[in-house]
Amino acid sequence: MQVKEDGVNPATVVARACDVGVQNQLFTIEEAKQVKNGRPSYNIMVDGGAYLLEGSSGGLIAEQLGDGSPTSFTFVDNGPSALPKLGD
Repeated sequence: MQVKEDGVNPATVVARACDVGVQNQLFTIEEAKQVKNGRPSYNIMVDGGAYLLEGSSGGLIAEQLGDGSPTSFTFVDNGPSALPKLGD
């Protein structure tokens, strides 16, 4: 994922190949205080304090919260990755 900032507010979230050198691909995941479908949920924040939110027309946007609350997400553990570890 990458936050696409093109001067339009809010910024959109787009699919991109992973590049650890790209600042707007670095996200912080923090535990939310709610449970969804029996799983803990998490908020996702991009550098600079913008949170990922569900956009009104679908998809994800990145926006400062103001008086709102972030969209929380859940993750499903599907076991170990099939991809080789870095350095292998």
